Amino acid sequence: MTKSRFSLAWLVRLVAWAEIVGGAVLVAQSAVFLAVDPSPRPEAVLRATLGVATVLAGEALRRGAVWGLWRSALCQALQVLWMASPHVLWRFACGLYLTRSSTFASASQSWSRPRPWRNESTTMILVPTTQLVPGGYAGPMLVASGLRKAFGERVAVDGVGLRIDSGEVYGLLGPNGAGKTTTISMIAGVLERDAGSVTIDGVDIDAGPPTRARIGLVPQQITLYDDLTGRENLAFWGRMYGLRRRELRSAVEAALDAVGLAERADDRVGAYSGGMQRRLNLAAGILHDPSLVILDEPSVGVDPQSRSAIFELVEGLRDGGKAILYTTHYMEEAERLCDRIGIIDAGRLVAEGTRRELVASLGEEVRIDVGFEPGVRLERAAGVATGLPGVRAACVSGGCLQVFADDGPRRMPALLTALLDAKLAPSSVALVEPNLEDVFLRLTGRALRD
Repeated sequence: MTKSRFSLAWLVRLVAWAEIVGGAVLVAQSAVFLAVDPSPRPEAVLRATLGVATVLAGEALRRGAVWGLWRSALCQALQVLWMASPHVLWRFACGLYLTRSSTFASASQSWSRPRPWRNESTTMILVPTTQLVPGGYAGPMLVASGLRKAFGERVAVDGVGLRIDSGEVYGLLGPNGAGKTTTISMIAGVLERDAGSVTIDGVDIDAGPPTRARIGLVPQQITLYDDLTGRENLAFWGRMYGLRRRELRSAVEAALDAVGLAERADDRVGAYSGGMQRRLNLAAGILHDPSLVILDEPSVGVDPQSRSAIFELVEGLRDGGKAILYTTHYMEEAERLCDRIGIIDAGRLVAEGTRRELVASLGEEVRIDVGFEPGVRLERAAGVATGLPGVRAACVSGGCLQVFADDGPRRMPALLTALLDAKLAPSSVALVEPNLEDVFLRLTGRALRD
């Protein structure tokens, strides 16, 4: 009997080591594939996941965990099916199951340890601030201060600071290259800061994954797999956020309903229109019910119907108490959605406030739009206007000269005379009441889309 048990124990150990070696081989193969072709390859990533899960199952079996035996057998079966089937959806399902399997920690006693940061009664991963901060925390949801980032000698962001309350939409506007994406990447924790701090609900994001899990980032790029359905894409991202079973299913259905894609949930994303992909991309970012939602130009390239749906969703998130950081290239979006607006230029926050406050900062300034026939050098016209009394600024935008002057009607005759003397005959002149676009032009010297 002793000899039989001895032989069985060695057999189990042999199988366990075979599992570990086989899993390591799969991981090595995936690394080779990615080295040859560095572009994103979901198949290689899932193959690596299968390898890791196999190694963990083998390690559990080697340590004598009871559940390791049947997980080991399951990993072997899934390996065979993985190699035999070219069907992408089946491989995705295998990868999802084995990703779940890999969460059973490498020691047999650790798989059931509690996770104190997780409130199992909701779909939101949270840090209870009443435990972390004595007496609770009643300040802004987001506080970012002194953010700085340089790439070599070029400083992309220099001393940016902002705060956003719960139930508030904060618009971050700036021309291309102003530092918007770099700023939100540092706030989300996906880009390392050279200096500065970021807190979510009073907790530093460097405290660990539970704090960062309170952030929902919706990047400008579409982060979806075309070969998977909308439901499968959300299930994948939900598992990345730590959602499981009933919690995951409930979150996926709620997100699909929120973006109006429940009826197309089982269609391949590759068959979606650009607007539908944008909406699903947004759903993936709010799937885990974050406290802070960061939207990086979510309406770029979408049809009017999808844009309206995105606006309604953002307004619904705000009314539900979410703090929202919103970047856009469309001034009308900022005016409709944003409670407060920050204007960033050359890596610095040059103005901040409500729409009314920003427009009021122009004082008595009025904008004079001057049109010219084709071929006229508008930069020369701007130079002529800049030197006139009462003119605060002059810039070229939209194919015309825009002049900001105190008491515009009184300054117009002198402006027209100076242009005619310079042999720059205007073809049209108009006085425009100041608006948010004027504030932006006045502060940056460029149109929002430049």
